[in-house]
Formats: sequence, C-alpha cells, structure tokens
Amino acid sequence: MPHRGRLNTLVNVVGKPLEQLLCEFQGAGVADDVEGSGDVKYHLGMSYQRRTRSGKDIHLSLMANPSHSEAVNPLVEGKARAKQHYMGDHDRKRVLPVLLHGDAAFSGQGVVFETQALSGLADYNTGGSIQARQSPCCGLC
Repeated sequence: MPHRGRLNTLVNVVGKPLEQLLCEFQGAGVADDVEGSGDVKYHLGMSYQRRTRSGKDIHLSLMANPSHSEAVNPLVEGKARAKQHYMGDHDRKRVLPVLLHGDAAFSGQGVVFETQALSGLADYNTGGSIQARQSPCCGLC
C-alpha cells in the first residue's frame, strides 16, 4: 500500500501509538510487539487486540511488507489459514484476510493473481478475502 496509507493504518486501525511510530523515525529501537524486519520502520508489522463499538474484542494483524511489493499476499493468506486451522474454524468464518493493493502493483505483479488462484485449492482456501485497491502513490516514495 502507499506509505501514507500504511502509516494511517498502523496508527488509526491497528492502534500503534503515534509517539512510538515517530520515535522509530528518529532511530529509536523497535518495540517488542512488532513483527518482521521491513526495509523501513513503518514496513514492520504489528498485532493488536481492538474493541469494537459493540464491545466485542477482535484481533488485528498487519504483516510486515517490503516497499511496493505484493509478495506479502500469499503470506497473509497462509497466516489466515493457519489461524483458522488452530482455532478449529472449519467453516472459515472467524478469520478474514484483507489485502490492500496499490493500482500499479495489482495489475503489474503476477503474485496477486497467483494468490487468488490458490483459493481454488481445498488446502489453501481461507473462505474468501477482501481485496481493496488504494489510490495511486503520492510520488514521494
């Protein structure tokens, strides 16, 4: 996803404290609750328990992802499938993978379509994914 979208998602959706994100830009150490080793600090992943407006707790994970690469897509699907397996979610209704694409990355990288094709195989099916396209990059990346 474009950088500004990832920063927004980290802070406003996944719940990463803005102070922590800004400290990472200034070279401070990375906290223990992040995953991966992306090429820049905000390409790291994070997991978070979030309470919905109805009071239900849900678990959100943003996977580590290198710049402008859709290579993370099969990893997201695999992580979702593994969570379904270990939760006993045989109906595939408790875990939902969400893939965010930039315009050029969606059409230009074959891994997007290869990942979608995996859903036709029983052992790789996650019960569906949300595929969301984001607006083009701002040109500053």
